[in-house]
Amino acid sequence: AFGDHDHEHSHDLMSALSKMAAVLSLESRILALIVEKLTSVAIDSDERHIRSTSVTAIGKIGSRAVGDDLREIIVVTLARALSDPSSEVRWQSAQALGEMGFVGAIGTRLHRLTCERLARALNDRSDFVREKSVFALGAIGSSSAVDSRLRQDIVKKLSRGLDDHYGAVRLSTVMALEGVGKVVPIKRALRKAVAEELSRGCFDRDALVREHTVDALGNIGSIGAIDSSLRASIVRQLTQALSNEASGNEHDLGSRRHIVLAILGMNSSGHADSHKQGA
Repeated sequence: AFGDHDHEHSHDLMSALSKMAAVLSLESRILALIVEKLTSVAIDSDERHIRSTSVTAIGKIGSRAVGDDLREIIVVTLARALSDPSSEVRWQSAQALGEMGFVGAIGTRLHRLTCERLARALNDRSDFVREKSVFALGAIGSSSAVDSRLRQDIVKKLSRGLDDHYGAVRLSTVMALEGVGKVVPIKRALRKAVAEELSRGCFDRDALVREHTVDALGNIGSIGAIDSSLRASIVRQLTQALSNEASGNEHDLGSRRHIVLAILGMNSSGHADSHKQGA
């Protein structure tokens, strides 16, 4: 039943197994059997559509509250599928890793394995694979279960996406870095590093990337937990970006409005924190 001789039958079977595992509260033994079959097909099938469907199904199962041993099998399979010949399978694998949600429970070793595979995928020839890999790295980096050293490594890997030729990858990188920068608790030095990397996006050639970068910096700067010196540094970065926007295109009011609102929002947060401390 798991062969490739009947393409449509196999595709329907993969979908049925996925729905069965997602909807029913199956015994762990049965669920493990389904995952075993799906992982085998995801790696060994000659049919791109079958591998793609299997990867998606595995990711959906991994998003459930499954046992650690089963989750490890799923993560390893998805990480391996990042090297699949088909770009469709590769981007779906990256997306599944980002959407799993429980990835924080797999342990540091598998976290590092997954991040290394995703970092390699940032060089993928497919724009969509790179975009989804950035998304996945951001999801892992913003998980509260990730240790600080790995999170720091993820920030370094993500920063490469700011130089990508494809605008959607740069935009996804900005959003991923914002997610990491807003994690509480997070070391001050790492949050500062995130803000510094993000500031590069203020000068991106794409107005949408610049605006999202400004919003991201403003959101990080408005977090009550950050210290005043970091908030002041972000204000300086935004002020420089405002000056750049004014000199670059005097008719582009939208980007400048984003910057002004971000600065005002941070100033309001800073004053509120001062009043709390004074009280």
